[in-house]
Order: sequence, then C-alpha cells, then structure tokens
Amino acid sequence: MDLPRPVYPEALELAWLRRAMDATGSDSPETACDRLARRVAALSDLFTVERRSGFEQYAADPIHWAAYGLFFFPQTYVRIRFVLAECAAIAGGPPLPDDGAVTVADLGAGSGAAGRAAIDWLQEAGVRRPLRWIAVDRHAAALGELATLAGRPGRGRRVRVQTVVADVRSWRPDKPADLVLAAFVVNELFEGASEEEFVRWLDRCVGMVRHGGWLVVVEPATRPSSVRLERARDRLLGRDDVSLLAPCPHRRPCPLLALGRPNAWCHDVRRWNAPLSLRWMNRRLHRDLSAVAYSFLAVRRSPPPPDEPDAFRGRLVGAVRPTAGRIASHLCASDGSTCPCEVLTRHLDRAEARRIVEEWERGDRVRLDDPTRLGNGALRGARMERLLGFAPAAGPGHSE
Repeated sequence: MDLPRPVYPEALELAWLRRAMDATGSDSPETACDRLARRVAALSDLFTVERRSGFEQYAADPIHWAAYGLFFFPQTYVRIRFVLAECAAIAGGPPLPDDGAVTVADLGAGSGAAGRAAIDWLQEAGVRRPLRWIAVDRHAAALGELATLAGRPGRGRRVRVQTVVADVRSWRPDKPADLVLAAFVVNELFEGASEEEFVRWLDRCVGMVRHGGWLVVVEPATRPSSVRLERARDRLLGRDDVSLLAPCPHRRPCPLLALGRPNAWCHDVRRWNAPLSLRWMNRRLHRDLSAVAYSFLAVRRSPPPPDEPDAFRGRLVGAVRPTAGRIASHLCASDGSTCPCEVLTRHLDRAEARRIVEEWERGDRVRLDDPTRLGNGALRGARMERLLGFAPAAGPGHSE
C-alpha cells in the first residue's frame, strides 16, 4: 500500500515568511531567509549541544522565533503527518469517538507544529466533526504565537483552539482525549531524569486517552532518544489496555534494544519536498534536506490483539542499499526477531530494482517471498513485497 506523502502547506510557509520579513526588516522573503540562516544554526546548537538554563525562552525573541518557524516548524509538521498516516493505515482510520468533537491534546505544544499537523491530517482524512485542539505548554510566549498562527487562513473549519499554560508533567485534561501528542518534548522534560520517571509519565499519558484513542510520542532520530522510547515501550506493553500501533510489528521485547549495538536503533528516514524558504536558508547552512528522520512510539488504548508471529514479515529498520547483485536492508520481524535481509537483483527486472532503491525507505513494512536463511543468519527472499510505505515525493529536488 502506497500512502500519500505529506506536503507542507503553502499557507503556513507564507505566514512564517511574513513574520520573518517583519522580524528582519527585509523587503523580500529571500533576503529574510538569508538573514535568518545563522540564527537557525544557533538554535540548532541551543536545542542540542549548548542547551542551558532558559534556552526555551527563544520564543520571546522575534528573530529567533521566525528562524524556528521557517526551518524547524515544517520538519516537525511533516514528521507528525508521516506518523499519523502510518498509524491510520494500521488502525483502519483516525481515532474517532462514537459521537461529538474530536479532541487532540498537544503536550508541550510550543509553536503548534504537531497539533496543526494533526488537525490538518484529520480534516484531509475526511473528518467532518468539530475539532478541539488543546495546546499545553509552560511557556506563555510560545502559546501566544501558536494562537496567532492558528488564526491564519487555512483548514481552520470548525476548530476550537484552547491554549493552557501548564507543566505537562502534571497536567491532565478535563476528559480523555482522542489523540494525545507529545512531539519533541521528552528531552526537555526529562533531561537528567530517571527511566522510571519517564515511564510513570507515559503511564499517565495513556490515562489521558479515551478507550480506542491514541497516544503518539515522536522524538529525534538519535540513539539516546530511541533507546529511551524502546525501553519505555517494553515496560508500557505490560499493560493489558495498550495495543501497539507503530513502529513495531510485534509486542515482544525490542530486538534492537537487546542487541545493544551502538549503530542499531529504531528510527525512520522519510524523503520529503522541503519548502522553498527552507531551501533558501540552506544555501548558507549546507544541510541535507532530502529527508526527515525521527523515532516514535504510537499506541492505542485497547486490549492487545492476538499475535501473528511471522519471521518473514515486518518493518525495515535499516537503510535500503544496493550492493553487488543484491538489495539489502535489515528486518524487524513480527515474530520479535531481527536480522539482515536481501533480494538478489537477478530476480528483479531493472525497473523494479530501481524503484526499490529509489522509493523504499527505512520504516516501510515488507514481506519476503520464498525466503532462505543464510549461514550468517540473514534472510534472502526470491522477492520482497512492500506492504506499507509512501508514494514517491513529487516536485523539484529537495536541497540546493
């Protein structure tokens, strides 16, 4: 199944460009992007290697905020769209209540990239019910900007936006939500905290979800972030009211975590079309904008379904790479195992081999046909079928 590849809305890009021109005093969008490039580099360091007390107050600086909105907002937005689209394909549709409005609780909402992505996704999925977006963050400045952006023209039909200044580690909604989102907030909330504190918080987040609803946690594609999610996942799946949507094709202990290898952790890498403004800035930054990467955990609050163990069906947890006479990757199988996998190109016509190399991605779900177990433990299939992935990205190249 090929899912539509998410596209970043032009209306959002234009809104951030207007903000950038105002903040930099520029007379053209391109000039504003050039002037903001060095701020993007500073923000990137601020979020990672140079994190210091008060770093989150960047939202109060108009120039930093505009740089964030043009460079980081689109990438977060698209990552959330990728995750939600995959979850819906597995679940059979969005998480809808029996009646009434659909509630999205956006924890650590910041500028609202994750919540806006969820609202747009629900509407594009054909949901005609009223939507309630609860944006929770401890920084009033960020929520003020979110409320301004939420009021911009776009897919705002029948959406009620409620901003709440609160610490999401202790906040609870007035009633369970249909979709609880926590996007790129765990590092900030639990830096220096114990694994037990994070697991207890995830348990509380599950309690915020109505029965049948989803909890979706998205984090950077770094090994520390992924390992933290993998460990919490193994603990969380001990509950009898939690079923796993993605990324894992099974409920067994995480095999990548068990390997303990420094070069093996669960994350997705998805190609996308970066907006023009982001590519303008990248003329000075020289970063790879061809893909977005992320680690995530998505669960539904419902009893787990029966296991369907299959050593030849699962998720690609490695890059799809051509080698001499083969196309190789790494499989996390639905029986809870993980191993290298490959197909020989002599079994494929040239167009099919090229399509696999160019279109398949880390995170796709696949099935090996007529597989053979090799002496090194790898699986070699006569063919490999993609069961779930994303259609090719359209449009111009991704970076300049």
